[in-house]
Amino acid sequence: MVGHGHRLSLAKLERRYGTSTACAILREGIAAYEFTTRLIASEHIDAQFARVGRFRGCATSADYEENAREAERVRNEVGIPVEIVPKSEQHREIVSDGYMGGVVFPTHGGLHPGLFHAGLLSAARQAGAAVLGYTPAFSIEGRGNERRVVTTRGAIRASEIVLATNGYTQRPSRAHARRLLPIPSFLIATEPLGANRVRAAIPNGRMIVETRSKHLYFRPSPDGDRIILGGRAALHPIGLAEAATWLNS
Repeated sequence: MVGHGHRLSLAKLERRYGTSTACAILREGIAAYEFTTRLIASEHIDAQFARVGRFRGCATSADYEENAREAERVRNEVGIPVEIVPKSEQHREIVSDGYMGGVVFPTHGGLHPGLFHAGLLSAARQAGAAVLGYTPAFSIEGRGNERRVVTTRGAIRASEIVLATNGYTQRPSRAHARRLLPIPSFLIATEPLGANRVRAAIPNGRMIVETRSKHLYFRPSPDGDRIILGGRAALHPIGLAEAATWLNS
């Protein structure tokens, strides 16, 4: 799923940081999303990107009322396109009656992460990057233009270094590791259901998230044949078997 979703409401961000900073935080998410979609287009990456929108299902009436108020504010004050969907109309987004309505972010979308990664790798190589797979970096030594990256296959000298790893990376930059909070997230997929059944369950092919504290999210697979479901099974590392039990419960 790709978009510019935010967990804290604009009102809660305002109370913490003030109106100006709160709006700037939301606009930073928009900028990140627009950067990603421009990159896909400019590098001609076949990531099966589709701007299908995202539906946020509200678990309770109170959640719905809060999200509806939030939708009005971010639409008028930040310029984020968002649509309010009452419970009486939510079947146009999802066949389930498990939500009390929700909101739709129509500009959000989904992509095939494996193809996206492969496209980025190809673009880097075409730009002249030398890629060394299966080569963990342990430390970065030196200063200025005299840097030395120590890896499992020896040391590399470089005048410039770009850190482009994910939020779970602990090394080689401890300074960045202190600024990131990795949260384990796990995915499971249904057996093949057939495109007709998947489309019947999620008529518009949306990315689906919800307000429940369980933080589940799901979507049609890129080929439209399955439903992929993910969730934050814990805030600490756990085994796959435990995560599967939690996601299936």
